[in-house]
Amino acid sequence: MKWKKKTDIYPSTIDYNVLLSVYGRLGRPRDAEQIVQRMIDRSQHLSVGRQCYPDLYSYNMLLDAWSRSHESSRGKRAEDILNYLGDHSECSFAPDKYTYMAAVSAVIHSGEKNVIQRVERLLEKAKSTEIDSDVFLESKLLDAYASCSSPGSASKAEKHLNTLQEKGIANAVSFNTVLKAWKASNDPDCQERAESVLRRMKELGFVNTISYSTLISTYAKKGDVDSAERADAMLSEMSAMGLAPNVWTLNGGK
Repeated sequence: MKWKKKTDIYPSTIDYNVLLSVYGRLGRPRDAEQIVQRMIDRSQHLSVGRQCYPDLYSYNMLLDAWSRSHESSRGKRAEDILNYLGDHSECSFAPDKYTYMAAVSAVIHSGEKNVIQRVERLLEKAKSTEIDSDVFLESKLLDAYASCSSPGSASKAEKHLNTLQEKGIANAVSFNTVLKAWKASNDPDCQERAESVLRRMKELGFVNTISYSTLISTYAKKGDVDSAERADAMLSEMSAMGLAPNVWTLNGGK
């Protein structure tokens, strides 16, 4: 008995999405772009039921690939993809929280100009589409402030932290990100402001090894006798609280 070779089997959207998730984790956006375009091209020549148009998950994985890549244009490209999803009515889906988080991450890590302003615009756009604002999305703005050492960035980060705390969605990661912002700051009172944040964390039960390590690295940046004494006091305080310093702590965050 001869078997007839079947030639009408085509990959589905799910099949392509598996590959996109791999490229996303590997940070290979160009390969992911080719897969998305292949899905579109093939679907245009297939009958309904066999089409494999990219869905929201496809684009989220594509944006994830851009956010993990090291290409200098990753922030701009992520914004372009997000705008495409919002401007094309033929899309049967709208960007969700994860779409915006991936796009914002790409902008933050791009090192391009006006990062904070661009992140603020993206988050405002997300809110305007009635996407639920949670600590993960809101904290992206804190990440933007912490990645920028420009004057006033750390103060803005702390102000945004206060807003998150008023909403009841601030957590240990939020506070540690603000500590990171003060560590990157060149403000003359950065040590005192970081200490103030740590005191708030202790009151809320949020303090951990990362918190102390970040504060100690803030002291190490200045490198004077007073800062060294403060760092030593923080190490003693860590031990008293049962928190063990790690290599990063003992090296002053280096």
